[in-house]
Amino acid sequence: MSAIAGFVRLDGAPAAPQDIARMLEAMAAFRHADAQGSWHEGAAGLGHLLERRAPEDAFERQPLAGTDGRFILSGDFRLDNREELARALGLRAAELEHTPDSALVLGAWEKWGQDCPAELLGDFAFAIWDRHERVLFCVRDHVGIRPLYYTRTGTRLAFASAIKGLLALPDVAGRLDEIALADYLVTDENDLERTFYENVRRLPPSHILSLDAQGRFKLRRYWAPDPDFELRLGTDGEYAEGLREHLRRAVECRMRSTSASGVLLSGGLDSSTIACLAADVAARNGGRITAVASVLPEDFAGPERDEWQQIREAAASRPNIDVHRVTAPGAGLLTDLDEVLAINDQPFRDVFHYMTRALLDTAAGHGARNIFTGFGGDHVVSSWGSGYLAELCRRGRLHALWQEMQARQRLHGSPVFRQLKGQVLRPLLPAALVAWLGRRGGRGPAAHIGLSAIDAGFARRIGLEARLKASNDWGPPPRSLRSGEVRALMSNSIPELTEFLAQLSAAMGVAVPLPLLDKRLLEYCLALPARQKARDGWTRFALRRAMEGIVPGPIQWRLDKGPFSPDFDRRVSRDSPLVDEMVSGLEADAELSGYIDADKLRATMRDRPRYQADARWELETMMRIGAGLVALRFLQRRRAPSGGRPGLHSG
Repeated sequence: MSAIAGFVRLDGAPAAPQDIARMLEAMAAFRHADAQGSWHEGAAGLGHLLERRAPEDAFERQPLAGTDGRFILSGDFRLDNREELARALGLRAAELEHTPDSALVLGAWEKWGQDCPAELLGDFAFAIWDRHERVLFCVRDHVGIRPLYYTRTGTRLAFASAIKGLLALPDVAGRLDEIALADYLVTDENDLERTFYENVRRLPPSHILSLDAQGRFKLRRYWAPDPDFELRLGTDGEYAEGLREHLRRAVECRMRSTSASGVLLSGGLDSSTIACLAADVAARNGGRITAVASVLPEDFAGPERDEWQQIREAAASRPNIDVHRVTAPGAGLLTDLDEVLAINDQPFRDVFHYMTRALLDTAAGHGARNIFTGFGGDHVVSSWGSGYLAELCRRGRLHALWQEMQARQRLHGSPVFRQLKGQVLRPLLPAALVAWLGRRGGRGPAAHIGLSAIDAGFARRIGLEARLKASNDWGPPPRSLRSGEVRALMSNSIPELTEFLAQLSAAMGVAVPLPLLDKRLLEYCLALPARQKARDGWTRFALRRAMEGIVPGPIQWRLDKGPFSPDFDRRVSRDSPLVDEMVSGLEADAELSGYIDADKLRATMRDRPRYQADARWELETMMRIGAGLVALRFLQRRRAPSGGRPGLHSG
């Protein structure tokens, strides 16, 4: 992944080239760069770190000036519609082979101006300086695959692909954003702009930032999913075939790489879909796919089983898939935590970061540096159908509702009464009544805050309960299947993890494509009628049908999924002396204990076995433990940024 940086001074002073150098140097310390470039003139400066991934990257030279010199561009790109753009710009096929993505985007900007981003498909973050109008534009892709951050001070606006690039500037203070810390500790994911630094903001996905010569700042959304459009085809088979084609294209265009491809294979429907489709694409040219799979250690003593049987089935379905078991012995949540925080610049939500790193490292060790994952499928492409029962009721389709609830009871063992209460009536109630019922049942924001590791006084001081009440998490559930998918797609849960994967993969020298977040695929799946996604008790129905004959049947129609917690719990228990040391340090520090409550954090750790018995609590409990410990270590590092604490070991 390439990186960009730059700034525009607002006080009329000339751009300082040494500041561009500082930003690039800070980011280059945590990523591989094949080339580096910078440009400055008057009040503006742009910088670029190039990592060559696609064949056309051999021709990249950035920052890049347009045909008449008016526009200067610096960008991080992986375009999927190069041929369409070339035709629109009048380029011949022979010219396209030698044309980098940056030249296509700059030509598109010269042709369409601020409408350009809507014409692009793929992953991108870029900045354009208009030398004539003295306007800066910063753009981020539709879903937020490529990160971009910015800061505004009294004298300039600066932007960078990583927060560390901005913190390298002498006038950017790294003050803690307390609201971001509170949101993280209670796992609220509704703020798309905050980072852990008061004066550093995330450019939200599908947005354009502009700053003109008068210092007028503007954020504008250029794309949003259409919540009303519904696709109408003739038969179930046509819907399934359309989804298959969109999936194939999403995988194939992301295999345009100078590196061999791999996949993180979990044995679930999403990752198995990606593995099988990628293997089919690779087989056309005699290529192979490296699959890496997380499995329980051989000495695991619990009754739970991992996904190895399903993983083997998926791998055995294609002769060109080579699968490798990964157990990451000795690693855990605290393993190399200082290093991962230094890479990401702020706390993150991947409580399995130690396994993510081990999987990527294993794939790279077998020659695969273009490593696919099934992340994002649950949001739209293989969504679980939240809101479907309420939608049937709202449309007056009561017979269909009754049949669907009975089918779910037969298939999943979910009592009809429980479905009626939680998935039909609750979504249709007014928000105020839902909030009142939640408080009465001990499930409101106040109870949620109490279960987290956040200090109660800190939560009151910043008005956290009122903030949570205003978020989507505490209103009624979705009233329709599509509205639930749109809500999930527009939440912060996607960019938070995509940004973490982007920074981690850049530091490890690999790429992590995310085909299940392909824009065309998302738009197709959002437009599918609800009955194509949930039917006869089955959730994820569209993807199951589309994968007929592609994914092995036992995976295609499986209902179960291996538990998250057993191995995580064992690793946390093994590291309990290190956890105790960290928490003891918290109790001895008045400033840090003003943010995190040591007793509440210990209580969450003690309650792990009880929560494991209830699948509804399992992931949430792990997230609370992870948030408390990662946030604590982040705060401790801010007090002594150059020193690691004893016991934060390397795995």
